[in-house]
Amino acid sequence: MPSRRKRRRRQRRWVRPIEFAPWLWGALVLNVVVGLLFSPVTAISHLRIVGAQSYDRGRLSNIGQSIKRRPLLRVNEQSVRSRALENQAVASASYRANLFGRGVLTVRYRRPVARVAGQENLYLSDRGTLFSSPHKYTLSIRVEPPIDADETNLAVFGGWQGRAAARLCASIVRQLPESNWVLKVSSTGYVSLASDDGVVEFGSFDKAEQKVQKLAEILLHDPDMLSDVVSLNLSEPADPSIVPKP
Repeated sequence: MPSRRKRRRRQRRWVRPIEFAPWLWGALVLNVVVGLLFSPVTAISHLRIVGAQSYDRGRLSNIGQSIKRRPLLRVNEQSVRSRALENQAVASASYRANLFGRGVLTVRYRRPVARVAGQENLYLSDRGTLFSSPHKYTLSIRVEPPIDADETNLAVFGGWQGRAAARLCASIVRQLPESNWVLKVSSTGYVSLASDDGVVEFGSFDKAEQKVQKLAEILLHDPDMLSDVVSLNLSEPADPSIVPKP
């Protein structure tokens, strides 16, 4: 008799009822989620554009129109960002949407500090990158890179220091009177500043802020100084020198 009881206990341990409830609930939830994501209910009905400049709003609005009425999962977020970045003036773009048909496209633009000499729509940003823009910015200084500026990426060129040039341009605009300034950088990295009145030799980007400060002091005391000389050399700002006119 004891042996039969043990057999029955062993048999009861192995017999387990199959629990269908968790599987059914999981399938139901998955079905609802997939249905919502692919359903027209989740289609983008309103796209809010954040950070758009007035001249670019129409282009970005067209991007919004192209993704309206598409279910959430059928909108390629990377494609939306890529289309927003087709304007080189746009530095970054992000896109997000929710299940309620609301989307947000956020863009941030490059800040131009100078226009590239000889180019209508090519600019130098405050980060030192060259970019083209359909919008014409009004800037008081131009920059002349060491090679033909048709190429928008001069970072690989040894004589071009984009960030240093951008900082110098910003400093010139901030501290010097307007004079149709052109910052020139040669293929060897030699830096000079030309204006309607004359030429200032900076030599390099070293001590750039001190050189601009020294030039501002000189022009404050003698505004016509550059028109009276061939060039002013500020390679060493503590010891400026001039080349007088013959």
